[in-house]
Amino acid sequence: MWPVWLICGVLVAVIAVGLIFVFQQDRDLRDDAPETKLPAGQDLRIALDHLVVGRLYLFSYPGDQGRQIRFVVERTDDGAVHTNMASCQACYRTEHPHHTHKGQMICGQCNEPMHRPDEKELTAEQKQCALVPLPHSIQGNEVVVSAQSILDQSRAMEAQ
Repeated sequence: MWPVWLICGVLVAVIAVGLIFVFQQDRDLRDDAPETKLPAGQDLRIALDHLVVGRLYLFSYPGDQGRQIRFVVERTDDGAVHTNMASCQACYRTEHPHHTHKGQMICGQCNEPMHRPDEKELTAEQKQCALVPLPHSIQGNEVVVSAQSILDQSRAMEAQ
């Protein structure tokens, strides 16, 4: 009788390890950058000295038909501020579940980090897995992303 119990115990252990592995992977895929929701009509204003170099800041804004428009703000090592839609063009149209992981946006279609193009490169629309730039300005000591820019960029991405 003991061999039957041994086999059952081994099977239970294997199943438990498998479940732990699956739940750990699922936890790793969730956004690791907290999302800040902006109210409708409000521009994003964030002080430059509050932006930690290399950290990805995730925001959402209420868009058309109740859809949340997600975008990111990042300050790079050279002190430059980058604002981008939190999606590549392909993921935005198909609504693949893109997410943040270890300070990067991960493409929901290919599950790889999305490239952030600089101004000298091709536009994001010409690249499959590149973040789409979002216009911003620097006013005094603040980064400003206008609510209208967020809506305009979202609508432009929907139209493509």
